[in-house]
Amino acid sequence: MSSDSILGYVPGFLTAHRIITKNGCWLWTMYCMKHGYGQRWYKGKVYLVHRLVAWFMWGVPLDRTDISVRHTCDNPPCFNPDHLIPGTQGENVRDTRSKGRARGRYSFDRSYGRP
Repeated sequence: MSSDSILGYVPGFLTAHRIITKNGCWLWTMYCMKHGYGQRWYKGKVYLVHRLVAWFMWGVPLDRTDISVRHTCDNPPCFNPDHLIPGTQGENVRDTRSKGRARGRYSFDRSYGRP
């Protein structure tokens, strides 16, 4: 973990770009990938916004591909730390399938969760 990471804190450069929904989702208002996940440049590299939040909040390493950051709200552009939990890729895939969100391998409705 970097010395500029303060656990338990989501920095303003992330929270300044959100819309808060009625169910508490923090929707990323800047660039989102085709599956709805927000992306943000940070220190010369592009990261998924919910992964940046997991790093700032809990120290989940940004470069670890064996750790997924799962959305309990099932809303890809959401980055509210109360709606995120760390887990494995297998847990993430099982959760996706059990909730009927998987179509094909990793296919999601691109407009899902957007205002």
